[in-house]
Amino acid sequence: MEAAKYLIFFALELLLFTQRCMCVRDVRLMLPTAVMSGHGAKFICLYDLQEAPLYSVKWYRGQREFYRYLPQENPPMKFIPIPGIDIDLYKSDANEVRLREIHSDLTGVFSCEVTADAPSFRTASASKNITIVEMPNLAPNVTVEKSLSDEGLSIISVNCTNFYSKPPGKLSIFLNEEPVKEKDLEKFTVPLDKFNVEVVRLNLTLTDEQLNNMNFSLRLKCVSSVFSFTRMTEVLLIEQRLRSESILAAMEESRAPNLIRGSTIWIALLFCVLR
Repeated sequence: MEAAKYLIFFALELLLFTQRCMCVRDVRLMLPTAVMSGHGAKFICLYDLQEAPLYSVKWYRGQREFYRYLPQENPPMKFIPIPGIDIDLYKSDANEVRLREIHSDLTGVFSCEVTADAPSFRTASASKNITIVEMPNLAPNVTVEKSLSDEGLSIISVNCTNFYSKPPGKLSIFLNEEPVKEKDLEKFTVPLDKFNVEVVRLNLTLTDEQLNNMNFSLRLKCVSSVFSFTRMTEVLLIEQRLRSESILAAMEESRAPNLIRGSTIWIALLFCVLR
């Protein structure tokens, strides 16, 4: 009787130990934070089965399953169609789902659910939010107005207008590769194609000395960014008149001594001939 109790106790302990060890742990996702709409992506799900056999791997967008991997089936990969996702099954497996393209309406939570096979059938999952970015087709529009103040200072006013993106892009301005501080920018919105878009305005007042220090070259870059995706417009803000006048003045200065020397030579030759 005691031996039977010992065997039952041992069997229960062994079963519990087996179930404790043969389960899914450490489900980890390697997913991009953002994907451009209409482009592909690679979703990776890593996990530790602790020597248990794999029963299934399932991928979800929200509550909707769109891909599963069951090693006991042939073929093991299966795509469950949902609008806005296209999968390359030949490049997908138990750890990776290769997306040919994905569209902006699918911004949200993506999950990977892993289930171990018998005897435990334990399940674990991990989730991550992904933003599907819809970038504008055009780079930011830059308009430049130049004038001179009564004191002779160069006044440059620049408007940088964003186009529609989802989510809205952030505008930044760089002068000769140096970022302009937020406090120096004026920001407002304007209606464009049924949407409100952001405009950033920068007003510059420059002295001749400042222009000279810049070598009469001032390059402006307007960048619209959404996560790591960017659109950029670059223009050269330069007072061509001032630069041309400086070049001409320098040329005149260099020519003046040559003209004097040339006149002196002709006078000397004429004097020799008359003698």
